[in-house]
Amino acid sequence: VVWKTEPSKDGKPTKVLYNPHAPSSRASSTDSNTWADYTKSRKVADMVPGIDGIGFVFNGDGYVFIDFDKVRNADTGEIDPAAMEEITSFDSFAEVSPSGTGVHVLCRGKIPGDRGRNNQKAGREIYTTGRFATVTGEHVTGTPETINEAQAVIDPFYSKYWPESPPEPTRSSPAPTPTPDTLTDDQVISRVKR
Repeated sequence: VVWKTEPSKDGKPTKVLYNPHAPSSRASSTDSNTWADYTKSRKVADMVPGIDGIGFVFNGDGYVFIDFDKVRNADTGEIDPAAMEEITSFDSFAEVSPSGTGVHVLCRGKIPGDRGRNNQKAGREIYTTGRFATVTGEHVTGTPETINEAQAVIDPFYSKYWPESPPEPTRSSPAPTPTPDTLTDDQVISRVKR
């Protein structure tokens, strides 16, 4: 898809999807009729005024998108070493985000659970369906230029940033409260006084 920056209802800028086949019409992250391939989308983004970039739609067909927020210096291009170690561990295509301060990894696999998709505290997101991601195609040096299988890395990465919650402690049930029709007159009077 292609996208434009537009104000949201609260006035903040948001990225809105548009159909590469009809750039004045909106696209949907759940309607493949409003999508095109990379070449078509790139051409539209380069030629149509007002289009800010291209996006990749994740529809559950085996592609995984991992977003590393605020890990890159936009001026120098330097990537945080710990983040770069994680990024290269996927052994798959990585690109600079549109802001210049993040990195996206695109790989093949599946998310092993449903505990969450966005860990804002850690600056990590992971998606496989019902979403789109803005993409630049600006390859991160040191990563493959192909989108590769990465399930063996996705599983521990997911467990690290979206750990299973500890089980809720078992609580004993409180004693049942007597219903009004089982209380004696004295019990009713005592409750009313309290």
